[in-house]
Amino acid sequence: MVSLAKSVPESFSDIDILLAYTHPVTSRSEGKPDYYADISWTRKEPQIPALAGLCEFYFEWGFKESIIKRFRTLIWPGIVLRTLRRYILDDDPEQVFTLFSGDHWQPVPGDGWMKKIHSQREHHSTDETLEYRVEIDPTALVMLAEAGVRGIRRHHDEDRKERPTDPLRLWLPAVVVRQAKPELVEAYEKVTRKDSTSQGQDIRWFFPPAEKSRTAMTLKDSPVANAAITPSAPSTSTKATPSRNTRPFPASLRGGPKS
Repeated sequence: MVSLAKSVPESFSDIDILLAYTHPVTSRSEGKPDYYADISWTRKEPQIPALAGLCEFYFEWGFKESIIKRFRTLIWPGIVLRTLRRYILDDDPEQVFTLFSGDHWQPVPGDGWMKKIHSQREHHSTDETLEYRVEIDPTALVMLAEAGVRGIRRHHDEDRKERPTDPLRLWLPAVVVRQAKPELVEAYEKVTRKDSTSQGQDIRWFFPPAEKSRTAMTLKDSPVANAAITPSAPSTSTKATPSRNTRPFPASLRGGPKS
C-alpha cells in the first residue's frame, strides 16, 4: 500500500476533494440525530385511503370516479413498484397490502393480482434497462382508494369509458420483477422459448432476382420507339370526315414481271 501511495502522480486529484465525494458531510456523520428518523422510509408506505381523502377535500375534481381515474395512471405504477419492493424486503408477502391501507382495513388479495408478463423492452427513457410489461388486477388498489372517499362531492357525469378494475399493464424493471415474482418471469420465458423454437423451424430463405441493369438503353427501349408503336387514342370528335375514293395502282408502275 505504501508503494502504491508513492506511485500516485502529482496530477492526481486533491485527496480532500475525493473524500468529499466518498465520505460526504451529513447530519449523521456529524453526530446529529437524523431529521427523517421518525418517517422511517424503510417501513412506512403511502396510505392510499388517506391520499384519496386529501384529493377529495382539496381539489375540485375530488369525486370518487375522477380520483380513481387519476390514480390509475399516476399513482398505481409507483404503488405496484413499491409493492414488489416489499415482496423482496419483507418475510410475509401476505401482509404487504396492509402497509398501504392505513386505518382502513380491506381484504388483501393473494398472489394472483399480478396476472402475467406480456412483453419486454429496453427503452432509452430508462437508460436501456430491461423491463417487463406486466398485467395486474388493480381491484385491491381501487378498494383502498374508495375507502378513503367520504362522498362530500358529487360527479354530474357518470359516463365512463373504462371500469377502474379493468386489467392494467405497466412497464416494471425486470430485475425487481424477477426477484419479487420469479414464477411470472419463468412462465414468460417458457412461452418466449417455445415461440422462438417454433419460428426457427419455419424459416425459408428467399433471394430476389437481380434487377435488370438500366445503365444502357437501346433503341428498342427508348421512348421514341415506344411512342412510335403506341396506338393513338380514338377521336371523340363528332365532326364529319370527308370520304376518300381509293384508286387502283397503275399496272405499269407495279414493277411486276414482264410477260
